[in-house]
Amino acid sequence: MQKKTDSKERLESLTSLRFFAAFYVVLFHYLPNWFPESFVDRDSHAWKSAICMGYIGVPFFYLLSGYVLTYGYGKALSTGGISNFEFWRRRFFRLFPVLAISLALGFLPLIVGLRKEALSSFDAIAQSMKFLVLNLLGLGAWFPESLRINFPAWSISVEAFFYLLFPFLFVKAQRFRIFSPAVGLVLCWLASCALALSFFGADSEIFSIPGNQPQNWLHGANHYALREFMDVNPFMHFMTFLSGVFLFQIHSSQKINTRAPFLLLASCLSLCLVVQFGDKIPYVLLHVGFLIPIFSALIIASLECQWLRSFLEIRPLVLLGESSFALYMIHVPLRDYFSFVWNHTNARNGPAFPLLISIAMLVVIGASTLLFLRVERPIVLYARAAK
Repeated sequence: MQKKTDSKERLESLTSLRFFAAFYVVLFHYLPNWFPESFVDRDSHAWKSAICMGYIGVPFFYLLSGYVLTYGYGKALSTGGISNFEFWRRRFFRLFPVLAISLALGFLPLIVGLRKEALSSFDAIAQSMKFLVLNLLGLGAWFPESLRINFPAWSISVEAFFYLLFPFLFVKAQRFRIFSPAVGLVLCWLASCALALSFFGADSEIFSIPGNQPQNWLHGANHYALREFMDVNPFMHFMTFLSGVFLFQIHSSQKINTRAPFLLLASCLSLCLVVQFGDKIPYVLLHVGFLIPIFSALIIASLECQWLRSFLEIRPLVLLGESSFALYMIHVPLRDYFSFVWNHTNARNGPAFPLLISIAMLVVIGASTLLFLRVERPIVLYARAAK
């Protein structure tokens, strides 16, 4: 990679990747929910197994976030070109508007009784209001029960935690570097895997689909409390984010363009193997940081492989990538609305149900794009201008 590569060109290829990762998560949250009987025997069809691995899109976001933040703010923070407060202010305006809208979409069904956990008493209303405030403050991942309003909001808590630490950690790392970025990346990967595996007892069963109850976790400890901690706690995902920081430092200091085709081939083949045989790998590993090397290779390949970069820089793909944050945040609340309508119209049993699902996905993508164009982008531009 040339150090003077145009920033717009580089970021556009990464931006488009975000859409594919976000849409993979959408498929994971939609299809098994709407076709539960079909996914009981998911191992009999490769595509079903692939859909059930959609949760791996989330750790990809964290790795990419570390890379992009280091590219966009690392030098400015380390040289004093931007203050910590200004960095936090920009990230706030980047996240909060879409977060607030997604929580409103998730909270409304509770109020009007569209969901099973509809509010039926003053205590339930007070508790839900408390959950709403916790999520608005970016604390949902620290109180997992509050995430029932809109579960994807847990990732905002994780990102907020990263943003809080990033200016301090990056500046300190620049001043007191004790090992190379490549060593740092490897250490982060090993630490992430070790942390994940530490949650297993000696005879714990391997599982792959969130929702399957893990067996024998820490020999008698509360399964669900451990599962919630492993799923959403920011500490569990910090090494993935930090790996993205090291990845940028590696990429910016070395020319890797001649190895880009190999990295692309290796990452694609590895992902295919993981998707196909993911049920043989502990879910906690896949969800936390096991895929860091594969995702790192994919990110570098998307920047250095000329034909792939040209494809990813197609404007419609870039727009979808720019809208991917909104897509990730609103897709679960909108799924609940669609499910309510279909359950009360018996549409699930009709021959046109697959067509309805296709239309629903197009509606969700369209809504997220509109949310980006009319809300997210204008507010971000305003925040940058209003220093």
